[in-house]
Amino acid sequence: MMKKVPLKWLTLPLLALAAVITSLWLFLLSLDANNFKPQIESTIYDRFGIQLSIDGPLNWSINFNGLPTAALQLSNINAYLADKPLAQNEPLFAHVSHLELGIALQPLLNGTLAVDRLKVDGVDLNLQVNHQGQKNWLAINAHHNQPLAHERSVENASISKSSNHTLIDFSLDTLRLSNVKLAYQNDQQQNFHQIHINDLTANAVNLNGQAFLTEATITYQKNPQELSPIALKFRSDLSLMGLLQASPDYPRTMTLRDLEMTLAASNNKTRTIALQGDITYRLNDHAFVFDNFSLKTKHSTINLQVNGVPTLGHDQLTPTIDLTGDINVNSENIAAEATNIAYWMGQQSRFNVENEPPIALSLEAIVSGQLDALSQRLSLANLQASLDDTSIKGTISALIKPNQITTFSSLLDIDRIDLSRYLKPSTIEKNLDPEQQQAAKNFINKALPLTVLDRANLLLTTHIDALIYEGITATKIRSGIEVTNGDISIFQVTADALQSTFDLDAKLLRHQPSTPQLTINASATELDIATLLKTFDRSSKPSAVPLMTGTLNLANNWQMTGSSIGDWQASLTGNSKASIQNGRFYADNIEHRICQAIAEIRQTKLRHAWPSFTALKASDLAIDWHRGHGKITDFTADLETLKIAGSGTIDLSTLQFLLDVNGQVIGTYHTSINDHLSDPACAVNAKYQTIQWPVSCQGRLNDAEAASCHINRQRLSDQLIQLAKQQAKTRVEDKLKDKLGGDLKQLLNNRLEGLFR
Repeated sequence: MMKKVPLKWLTLPLLALAAVITSLWLFLLSLDANNFKPQIESTIYDRFGIQLSIDGPLNWSINFNGLPTAALQLSNINAYLADKPLAQNEPLFAHVSHLELGIALQPLLNGTLAVDRLKVDGVDLNLQVNHQGQKNWLAINAHHNQPLAHERSVENASISKSSNHTLIDFSLDTLRLSNVKLAYQNDQQQNFHQIHINDLTANAVNLNGQAFLTEATITYQKNPQELSPIALKFRSDLSLMGLLQASPDYPRTMTLRDLEMTLAASNNKTRTIALQGDITYRLNDHAFVFDNFSLKTKHSTINLQVNGVPTLGHDQLTPTIDLTGDINVNSENIAAEATNIAYWMGQQSRFNVENEPPIALSLEAIVSGQLDALSQRLSLANLQASLDDTSIKGTISALIKPNQITTFSSLLDIDRIDLSRYLKPSTIEKNLDPEQQQAAKNFINKALPLTVLDRANLLLTTHIDALIYEGITATKIRSGIEVTNGDISIFQVTADALQSTFDLDAKLLRHQPSTPQLTINASATELDIATLLKTFDRSSKPSAVPLMTGTLNLANNWQMTGSSIGDWQASLTGNSKASIQNGRFYADNIEHRICQAIAEIRQTKLRHAWPSFTALKASDLAIDWHRGHGKITDFTADLETLKIAGSGTIDLSTLQFLLDVNGQVIGTYHTSINDHLSDPACAVNAKYQTIQWPVSCQGRLNDAEAASCHINRQRLSDQLIQLAKQQAKTRVEDKLKDKLGGDLKQLLNNRLEGLFR
């Protein structure tokens, strides 16, 4: 059976607590909080050189939740960075609407103002860089430990003792920031940034290395009128040691454990970046560790493990940090991530990811590098990646220097890549409606994004086993590219394609001339002509028969100007030389045309069937290019029974060609088709085999059905008239001219008797 506790033993503790609270209340009433104004202002001035103007009253606040606590409330505080009296209207550095300082009771009983809690609501902090590049915040701490101004003398010496406490011992039971705005304005670079701390809370804040939970919600915007600011949410166990200690010998470390941070931006779509992991950073020598660190977006995940270790032997003013670690990247849509990166960087994306299939990327590599005040060198070694079904191995390096363009270098081996998967073909189909045709033409004439070359200097070496684009496969590709200050100074490629070996050497100069200038020296050996002509075809309709087949040896020396494929095509200047072996010209049979002309003049009929093509045993071609138009200056070819030579034109914009040749009969055998005499109807006496039989051909380079040849009767008539004069040795010229029409055959048959018999 329990004994009854006398009621007086229960009431005594309550009376004692009431006495303490009453005593505390009376003690605070006896203290006028406004007496602390000059002490607070002078302490801040001593510490940081900041002049405070506390315009609102100071009030005491007592909280009886558990043990009684006291707080000092301040309002309407203005801060200035100046040596001059406030009356001269110096620029405002900061404004605080409301500030509450939690006061430790035991020091307060001794007359010392010791803060153990801090709550701030409504802050405007202005960081400015003027036109001369001077930063206003550099004035902070400039007056540290200087004598106080006369009008700011301290009345309570005990307060000054508390101001001498080292910052190493700084601690707060509670920290709460609300509605804090930090504005940064750079008049020199004409930009503006604003950070708005909506809410930040932390308990047991200290600089002794003990972890305390910190949570915050923050927004960032480039200007106050921005409609889609970036929102940040932060949560981590934060450890700080000597963070504000100026001594280089004292250990100063910041550690974030179980970090959870989310960045979200919204315009028409919400974009988020989530960060997780552990981070440790040592201020003394800038050593750091990223452990179990991950970055996640809607489509991608990056895992990172990196150690930054100071290199021995470097002084503390210019430390060098060696990086070691590894990285792992997995993305289900790299194009969407590129769009997001462009958005975060404030740039317009060149990718249209809405109507495109996703491009998957996975990558793992060893991270290494060096960081110092003059440069940052980063590299990914032992890189192994896959882009969809493409395997990539090698190394990538970057050199970053202040106020200079970043330099990237790489050595990559790629097994097989289909560019048709990533690059839209430039097709112009005849059957498309006018709007679609115009859109396709606009693609050809659209300016290429050459300004992307200004973003980085490149030194790239790439080996590709097989590259596919629009049905063309190139193998054994070896390329070297060097981009310097926006110019492609080296672009060298060798490859096997179209049953040929290509060798390309090109340069693109953009900054010295007024318009970009492209120079190309290219050669190809044993090139398949039919496949080559098909590559020039922008029509999706396949040709029934190619214009020409055979093998081609080609050498080009070209110069072009402009910023689009259309510009380059229209400005093409230079020369081309080619030789064709075992060719077939499917537009027409030139031998047949000439033989028809001979038989027509002889008034006979051809007896044998002829093929529809011209067999070219060997031929040579020279073209001079000017503004996209080619002039065929020298064309020679050996046929079975003829030698032909001529000239012509080529228009790349329409793929039209015109060829005028003269055929000289050199024999009467046609062994390519029939192992017997050529048609007797077109036999020519050896004495007259010097006659030049003129043939004109025209049409499209990529379509044999749209090309044809015919005898140039005017030129033939002129030749025959001259021969008639020499044969008859009479005044036959006038009679021939009078009868060049339908009587030409009969007249020539009579006057040139024996010429074709």
